[in-house]
Amino acid sequence: MAQAIRTRVMAQDAGAIATEQTTREMTELLYANRDALKHGIALLQILNEREVLQMITALFEQLDPVMTVIVNQVAKPEYTGGIKNVFALAGGFSQFDSEALTALLRGIARGVKAAAEATEQSKSGIGVFDLLKALKDPEISSGLRTLLQFLKGFGAGMALQQS
Repeated sequence: MAQAIRTRVMAQDAGAIATEQTTREMTELLYANRDALKHGIALLQILNEREVLQMITALFEQLDPVMTVIVNQVAKPEYTGGIKNVFALAGGFSQFDSEALTALLRGIARGVKAAAEATEQSKSGIGVFDLLKALKDPEISSGLRTLLQFLKGFGAGMALQQS
C-alpha cells in the first residue's frame, strides 16, 4: 500500500518570488553604491537647507510660463546678436588644439605671475642695452619666437577672412 505524504510543498506565488528577487537585487545595488549614495544624500541635504530644491521644484511647476518669458526675451533683436556671438565663440573654440591651448595658457599664467612679481620688485625703467641683454635669455627669446609665430598666424587668418 501507498505511504502517507508527510511533507508539504508550499506553492509560491510568482509575484512574491519576483518581489523577493527584486528586493535582493536592490539591496545589493544599494550596498555596492553606498559611498555614492552617502554623497548624494549629503548634496541633497545641502540643496534642501539652502532652499535650492524648493526653487527647482517651483521652476518645474511653472515651466510653461517661464519658458514663454525666456523665449520672448531671446527673440528680441538686441539679444539675438549676442546669442549669435556666443555660438560663434563656441564654434571658434572647437577649432583650437587642446594640448597647444593648454601649453599656451600655462605660459600666459606664468608670464602674468612673473610680470606681477617684477612690477612689485622694480619701478625703474629699462634701457636699450637691458633689452639687448634680455634677448640673450633663452626663455625670453622663446617667448618672442612664440609671439611672432602667433602674430604671423593671426595675420594669415585675418587675410583669409578679408578675401
